[in-house]
Amino acid sequence: ENISPLKVSNTPLGIYDQKVIEQIRNRWHEFVESSATQRQKIGRVIVKFRLHSDGQISEIATTESTTSTIQAAHCKMAIEKSAPFPPWPEEVREKIGKD
Repeated sequence: ENISPLKVSNTPLGIYDQKVIEQIRNRWHEFVESSATQRQKIGRVIVKFRLHSDGQISEIATTESTTSTIQAAHCKMAIEKSAPFPPWPEEVREKIGKD
């Protein structure tokens, strides 16, 4: 089923997801503002990780980067240093059913 982003953002999972993203974004800005890397080229970094129902993360890995090694490391560190995240809300646990 094709669900619009607006509908997803108002679901328990969408609300939880937005909180996690904001927590990571805030930490990333802290790293960038305290580093000379903010003057380097803009690029794309993809970091994948497993988010467990208790808010812990595992299996974190950078899978793609078009930036410097330092910028990619800051992206990964922003996720690591933001964890643990809040535990999943009950509605999210019921919907997903597992980590």
